[in-house]
Amino acid sequence: MSMQKANFLWRLLRRIFGMNPSLPDPPAIYNLFTALDAYRPEVQRTFRWEISMTKNDFPGSSRCLVQKVTWHKSRSLDRHEFLRFEIGAPDGPHRAVVIVGRTVDVPSLAKSSCIALTSCGCCTSPESLTQPAVDEITAATMGTPIGDELMRNHNYDLVSSLTFLNRVPSADELSTLLAVTSEYRKKYHLQHSQCYWYARTAFKALIKLFEGSEDPGDGHSDGGKIRGSTLSLRDDVVAVCDLYEERREELSRSRAQLRYNNATSIVHPGLQTTLEQSEVSRGALSENELQLQLALEASEREKEQLLLEVQDLRSRLARMPQNIRGEGQLGVRHCTVGCPIV
Repeated sequence: MSMQKANFLWRLLRRIFGMNPSLPDPPAIYNLFTALDAYRPEVQRTFRWEISMTKNDFPGSSRCLVQKVTWHKSRSLDRHEFLRFEIGAPDGPHRAVVIVGRTVDVPSLAKSSCIALTSCGCCTSPESLTQPAVDEITAATMGTPIGDELMRNHNYDLVSSLTFLNRVPSADELSTLLAVTSEYRKKYHLQHSQCYWYARTAFKALIKLFEGSEDPGDGHSDGGKIRGSTLSLRDDVVAVCDLYEERREELSRSRAQLRYNNATSIVHPGLQTTLEQSEVSRGALSENELQLQLALEASEREKEQLLLEVQDLRSRLARMPQNIRGEGQLGVRHCTVGCPIV
């Protein structure tokens, strides 16, 4: 059944049987909550999702708290791994489901590396098998057809789950962690920084940063493994946590400066004057220079990510209409042959 038909039947049943007749609309936090009658989820690269959650006019994202984290592994040939988050709205009954995972443009990867794959799926020159990674989030409002589709387990096993008791991450904090994890290793590497590395690193970083309580699932021993064989994954949890702390400090200083500017400025028609403009000290100038430097660094990161996205888009357009995403399941992109098979 198509998503449009599922939405139509869902709305019809709600009207006929009075199911949740007074259910309010989800909060207007785009790239996190979708409308009740939406027929497609929100899909964003992780670096763009951080911009939406931390820099745009969605202050409610800091009050949307992560209630549960689950780590999943596909039973299919690629054994793809991804994380799924349940995030509560700042007020009201709504929750959002967010899925994040690392994939790669496999046809472009094979073409650019000019290598052959063996019958078991291993490449003859693993060090050359790298390509810009595709790290994406897929989000929707839970309790809607697309949200229910993202919550279904399909053909996946639970590796582990995570809950928080004392310090609970917000949606904007989560977006920063996922973005810096993507930035730390931007390249998809067949053996060292694929979907297994991304899921494990982000999951373990959440435990370290927010003192999460892990509850391993039945398939816990299979996390980061292919048919029982452990992959040589980089242990980058501490480095990613350090990068996260640095980014959050930058954001905190930037927000403090913005509040200060708003509090000390008067806007007239066509003219903006600062109340204490004549009393700016050398220390204030240094602070402004620091903020300018931080803004330039953030701009450079966004520029670099945009260039990678343009490269990815060009390769996709060159292959259309042969490009097929995953196994056709909503919200979860698969590595197809991008993950090693032992």
